[in-house]
Amino acid sequence: MRVTGVIRYVALLITLLGTWFIVQTYFDHRWKVISLRSWLGEQLPRHKCGNQKSCPQNYFAFKIISGAANVVGPSICFDNVV
Repeated sequence: MRVTGVIRYVALLITLLGTWFIVQTYFDHRWKVISLRSWLGEQLPRHKCGNQKSCPQNYFAFKIISGAANVVGPSICFDNVV
């Protein structure tokens, strides 16, 4: 094997390792993963309007989504009514 072949393999290995490092560092690790545990386990409680936390007593839940230009229209959810 020539020196140029070895250099190519080393460059390919460095590129792959660098790409793997960037993907692991900068991408969100909370991707939805389908697993057997998610099918068998309890489902998390859903809050009104899909909010992350539940609202205290005597408060209303609301969520406003602005949309994306003219492609996706806006939506407003108030106390679980869209």
